[in-house]
Amino acid sequence: MNLETIHFSSSIWFLLGILPLILMFQVFLSKGHSITLPMDGGKTKNQKYIKFFCDFAGLFPSLILLVVICLLAGPKIKGKPEDEKIISNIQICLDSSGSMRANFGGKNRYEVAMSAVKNFTEYRSGDAFGLTVFGSEYINWVPVTKDTSAIALATPFLAPDRMSKWFGGTNIAKALKGCQQQLMQQEEGDRMIILLSDGVSNSPSATVDMAQELRNNKIVVYCIYIGSGNGSPEMNALASITGGQVFGVNNPKALDETFRFIDKMEKAKFAKREAKEEDYYKPFSLAGLSLVSIYLLTLFGLRYNPW
Repeated sequence: MNLETIHFSSSIWFLLGILPLILMFQVFLSKGHSITLPMDGGKTKNQKYIKFFCDFAGLFPSLILLVVICLLAGPKIKGKPEDEKIISNIQICLDSSGSMRANFGGKNRYEVAMSAVKNFTEYRSGDAFGLTVFGSEYINWVPVTKDTSAIALATPFLAPDRMSKWFGGTNIAKALKGCQQQLMQQEEGDRMIILLSDGVSNSPSATVDMAQELRNNKIVVYCIYIGSGNGSPEMNALASITGGQVFGVNNPKALDETFRFIDKMEKAKFAKREAKEEDYYKPFSLAGLSLVSIYLLTLFGLRYNPW
């Protein structure tokens, strides 16, 4: 126990400390209280050292009272400083146009992409995620939140087969605009977009303009192109301007590995948090219980000699 770090929230209780001191003096100044038992008439040598142990035992009530005063004073100690995680706000921007129905390792591209997204949100514990699906238009389906169950449950509702006809095209710039709106509502933490698409936008120049806006708002974009090749020039420009990267994936395993790679690139960040005060009753409670236990044992036979 480091005594230098202990302090008390209500030191005024220590004014009562005079009471145990008075009791201690009373123990040593008193001659004791003789209790005569039948066997005391026997021929037994005077054992004066018994008085010393009796006086010592007489100090226990005073010490117990002193411990109680310490507890009432509210002992405090500074806890260990902890690292506080800086939240990463990650908006998933998922293409849900008709082309995402294409076969991709036994399932369609949309199903494989949603499965990879779900896994990514699970091992990025502590971060906040949102979900935007897009085609010609976009829907911010899940706002940025730490409760990622909504993303996991969204899979059957956002499949390309269930989307309206006006989702048939690909407008990446408009989708990025919707993602930015969600991320700008987050006052703390980093901001990042992960774009998953298998097509080329119908307005690449608008995507480049949008990339400049995202960079000004310190939003990084990672692009995952699902299909053969390493992504479109549009995606390369988007990632380059915002400080992200483009990944081309042609099988489900590569998609999972890409998310793992992004996780390593965007490692969790931590900030030192000032140590908080904590209650420190434990050592005083243990001391009090020990004193009470020993004092009870002395009451089972330790007494002053009557001679």
